[in-house]
Amino acid sequence: MTLAVFRCYVAPEQRAEHDRLYNQMHILIQQSPNHIEHKMFTAEDGESALVVEFDDLQSLEEWG
Repeated sequence: MTLAVFRCYVAPEQRAEHDRLYNQMHILIQQSPNHIEHKMFTAEDGESALVVEFDDLQSLEEWG
């Protein structure tokens, strides 16, 4: 298993753009072979983390 973590802070006025980009990434991740799952975590202050799990490093590199 290989994990990729994307961490960012999203200002309230940028939330709509962030959500749009996340939706695009969501589609790309799901189309990737050897993708196991992904989860988005959001803190009260607007910081978020996307954790993506792949079978192996090669699968992550191919997705990237």
